[in-house]
Amino acid sequence: GLNDVTDNPIRDLDTYATEWNASFKFKFVDTERDLTEREKNVFSKTSDILNLINGTPSNVNKILISETMQLEKTSYREAVGLYSGRQIIIKRNQLEKLQTYAGTLLHEVAHARSGAKDISHEFELELSKLLGIISDEAIS
Repeated sequence: GLNDVTDNPIRDLDTYATEWNASFKFKFVDTERDLTEREKNVFSKTSDILNLINGTPSNVNKILISETMQLEKTSYREAVGLYSGRQIIIKRNQLEKLQTYAGTLLHEVAHARSGAKDISHEFELELSKLLGIISDEAIS
């Protein structure tokens, strides 16, 4: 609500992030055509990763890859993943390594399963459940 010395509204980082996200358009990648062989190999492990936690949540029907992402509200950097409605969107650079992709995918699945936002007790509980399920699967 403040103005600068020329009487123009002062735009802070929150305003910038809100404006960026309001005008934002994802740049989705065709996972069959546009990915490198290495990226395809990592992406092809999606079912294997989800099977570690008893499959894809029923409220997720698509997993998409995008070159661009919305800004995170807490850091003003591009997010690496997003659960939005019935889809999970992951930034392409997460496909560089299986461990990075799996971590981001499972993070977004925890949002889908819990319905909770980042930095909440409910979200932390869901992440802990996923770690327990994966540990049980790996050890058994």
